[in-house]
Amino acid sequence: MENSDNGVNQNHINFASRQKSLSEVRSIEEINKNYYKPSSISPLQLSRILDKPESNISSLQDLSVKMTQLNGMLKEFINYKSLILTQDHYIFSSDSFRYKDKDAIWKDELKVAQYLEKFGIKTLMRWITKRLFQNGEVYIYKRETKDGMLIQEIPQKLCKMVMLDEFGIFRYGIDVSKISESQLDYFPEEISKAYIKYKNSKDKKNIKGFNGDYYVVGENGAGFQLNQWESKGLPYYLHLFSVLLNLSDAETLDNENNKLDNYKLLYQQLLHDEKTGKMQIDADVAGAYHEAIKSTLPKGIGIVTTPMKLDSITLGDGKLKGYEHVNNIKKSVYDNAGISDDLFNGNAKTKEAIMLSSIIDTLVPIEIQGLVEKWLNYELRQKFKKGGWKVKFLETSHYNKQNAIKTERENLAIYGSKKKYLATQGFSPLESLNILYSESILDLEEYMTPMLTSHTISSDKAGRPEGTNKDGEISSSEG
Repeated sequence: MENSDNGVNQNHINFASRQKSLSEVRSIEEINKNYYKPSSISPLQLSRILDKPESNISSLQDLSVKMTQLNGMLKEFINYKSLILTQDHYIFSSDSFRYKDKDAIWKDELKVAQYLEKFGIKTLMRWITKRLFQNGEVYIYKRETKDGMLIQEIPQKLCKMVMLDEFGIFRYGIDVSKISESQLDYFPEEISKAYIKYKNSKDKKNIKGFNGDYYVVGENGAGFQLNQWESKGLPYYLHLFSVLLNLSDAETLDNENNKLDNYKLLYQQLLHDEKTGKMQIDADVAGAYHEAIKSTLPKGIGIVTTPMKLDSITLGDGKLKGYEHVNNIKKSVYDNAGISDDLFNGNAKTKEAIMLSSIIDTLVPIEIQGLVEKWLNYELRQKFKKGGWKVKFLETSHYNKQNAIKTERENLAIYGSKKKYLATQGFSPLESLNILYSESILDLEEYMTPMLTSHTISSDKAGRPEGTNKDGEISSSEG
């Protein structure tokens, strides 16, 4: 009977868990609809809010989301900057002298590598970088489970930076007064409890752990932004919005000009007296003929019926000038973005010019990489008290990756780091450790002996073996 009851209880637990999961999914959908709203703003409206961008951060972030979705140039700029680095990294002990033997340090390093693997660092880094370029700020909350790690984004419209701690990490507050009770399932338990505490408090100005309406999130929360001393961040490519909207208008005008260039108009002049201008046909009859002709015309051909003479007047230099105007705006976009148009348009001048441009393009992503590195090192500091374990990112990009691998391979000859060499090849710390350990156990070197060459045939000394000529052929013996 007891086993039967346990089975029923387990069924109830499974059902409740599924309902909770469904509730969380619905809550996520609601949050996305409420806090991540694409917005359309006219050039005139944009010029007004750009007079005071710090007072219109929410509107500008909404516009950035919309333009990232619909504007191909801005979307590719953000993707390019977010994906240019390979996010290669390795771990090391900054206090390795505390370890007395190899087994102890090996055991701890394995634990650190396994812990870091839960973060999915490379994917996480690209996502954080993309969000920073898009919104200018990103707020995360670490939710650790038995089997993995969930890095949850907290809506930026609810948050602001409240402090920069001694470890160089931004801590943020969340305005719980803007959260509705139906959305609580979306937020971590810490924030849900803060909401309930705020709601039930009579003196909302003096609640412990609060800064006004903002609850100061604990050590599981961290914020990232490029404007170090600002409480809120602005979209990185904010300065491009006006010119991108102008480009959209210019392209629309160019499309209209193309339609006009291919549009045909039939001119039907009514019979009239040349001297008096009096029509010699009844207006109803003229209208009937006009409609009869109009009904048979295909798309792209129109008709006008009038007793008056028509003349064509063209303002401007026509199609070529409009085409050049669009190209000039596009060039202005690349110049303002600080990105070489050679990378996207295929108008490469020299390989050296593109390489130099790609180096410059990595500077801001490297800065973002440094912010995340500080946060990860704080997490390691809290999790592992012994050894001073740290993660180190390499400044490798898709452009210099092969050179970095070559450099580290050469460094191995003069006691370079094997872990750093494996990192440049894209292996995570956990992968590197397992590769080194398993290959050592398997003794792969025994099965991968060097190929026989003029330098490896002789076991006594380097060079060509005795009794061979310069081509490696056995020379005839004398006597």
